[in-house]
Amino acid sequence: MGNEPTDLNSEATIRQLESLMDADPQAVVVMDERGGIAWVNSTLESLFGFLPGELIGKPIETLVPERFHMSHVADRQAFLTQPQLIARPGRQVIGKRKDGTEFPVELGLNPLQLSDGVLVVGSIVDVSRRVEAELALEETEARYRSLVESLPLNVFQKNLDGQFTFVNRRMCKAMRRKSTEILGRTDADFFPPEPAAKYRSDDVNIATTGQVLEDVEEHISSETGEKIYVHVLKAPLRDAKGKIVGTQGMFWDVSARRRAEEAL
Repeated sequence: MGNEPTDLNSEATIRQLESLMDADPQAVVVMDERGGIAWVNSTLESLFGFLPGELIGKPIETLVPERFHMSHVADRQAFLTQPQLIARPGRQVIGKRKDGTEFPVELGLNPLQLSDGVLVVGSIVDVSRRVEAELALEETEARYRSLVESLPLNVFQKNLDGQFTFVNRRMCKAMRRKSTEILGRTDADFFPPEPAAKYRSDDVNIATTGQVLEDVEEHISSETGEKIYVHVLKAPLRDAKGKIVGTQGMFWDVSARRRAEEAL
């Protein structure tokens, strides 16, 4: 008797499934193949501000106001036969609460074939905080880029392999290359072996020790043969958790000041 298949249409099984989904901390909705709401759990009702039973029989557009794929006959057939084309997991849409306020949600849909028809089980996740965090991060990055592009300094970032991951416009001008020609490449691609090896050694030491490096480097101009002095400031580049993921730095030409000091 223990090997007998479970009857998915039995009232006892349905009650067990409803009890299981109602206890789910994630919002769950069950729809018929036309997108009519047949059942929702209490989490969804609370999330969208509806009273128990208030959503039954209403179209799914009540919760997701955008033009829903299941409301079209042609797409409905595609949904039933090829759900992966429409029911993409984690699809972000706009949800609408009972009071009319809108908020971003992730919608996942899965068709469930029963002996007497098809039901569609949907999961809805509120992603408001994540979206707000992403927007805040984008704003921070925009401000950072605005700052480094306005500085009269050459600014760069590298990963742990020594590859450039960011350069500002001033550095591109100094290297006489477009950013696309610099990003993903290393110092060895632009400088003679000896200074390139020094730069790489400095980067490894900074990433290993977490210390900041400040130095005045001396170079010979390939165009004029004159000495060029560059003030360099390098520091570890850390991610949101504080882990070192590369190096970042800036440098500027101090040749005029150095020559004045030597003259004195």
